[in-house]
Amino acid sequence: MIISIYKADLENSTVLDICRKIDGKKFEDSWLTAKPSKYNNNEVFIQYWYYEDIENILKEVFEEDEVYEIMNSLKKDNHTKLLRRTYAFINLLTNTLEIYDKKKTEEVKKFLEKELDTKFENLCLTAEQLKQMAEQHSFETKVLAEDKIIFIPKIKLLNGKSYEVAITKNGELKFRENGIFVYRPRFEIRQLVFMISSTIGLLKQPLEVVKCD
Repeated sequence: MIISIYKADLENSTVLDICRKIDGKKFEDSWLTAKPSKYNNNEVFIQYWYYEDIENILKEVFEEDEVYEIMNSLKKDNHTKLLRRTYAFINLLTNTLEIYDKKKTEEVKKFLEKELDTKFENLCLTAEQLKQMAEQHSFETKVLAEDKIIFIPKIKLLNGKSYEVAITKNGELKFRENGIFVYRPRFEIRQLVFMISSTIGLLKQPLEVVKCD
């Protein structure tokens, strides 16, 4: 799984504002649903729904002859498309948009930009910022280069089992456990995004509290 992270300049918006603007919006044969996150008051949970040809999916797994036989059977029942979805999150504390599907990233981003009348910019982490994350947030650093970091992060885990995270300078996340790319819970991903946002200065600052003498 690859997660793409973008800067989100939605300073004057609330979670409910964003949900009202994009929930139910349609574009050709795809559409958005959006609602406030159950687990974070600053976050919008977005699902991008679309149909994909089953034949294209099968071609990624089977040989051409096998695909032909399977599709002939499915066409008899008029089953040629599959409803799929891509997850995305807008967080107003970290000022970020996250999209959970590399193949649909640009499509989802453009759709959201249109409906929210904004631009989501690519992140740009410097070599110094990657080094800072390695020093402050890593149990072990595997690779530290100018364009990426691969490390075992210091975050709270749901199952207590650590894993490697790769972060590129343009804000892509990949997760790997025992050499295999894996899915990680939202609870853990949110911590990593918070880490990145605070490192590059995107984190929304709390209001200053003035104490009376």
